[in-house]
Amino acid sequence: MIYNPLTGEETEFRRVIGLYTESRPGPTLLVLAGIHGNEPSGVLGFEAVCKRLEHETAPFHGTLLGIAGNLNALNTKV
Repeated sequence: MIYNPLTGEETEFRRVIGLYTESRPGPTLLVLAGIHGNEPSGVLGFEAVCKRLEHETAPFHGTLLGIAGNLNALNTKV
């Protein structure tokens, strides 16, 4: 578990970090984060991007998908 500054709570990491898609067809962009368990900033950063996209209309075609790599290492901070 790690402190998430976006929510102010301790959270456990999950495989799918976030997903953003629009109805317009386009490519899929896959973002991998959290490959090293002691480097959670990529996961937290992608969560922040997805949270912002929820509240804004972006000129976007396709799908943006974020995946956490090493869940065991992330959740044990090693």
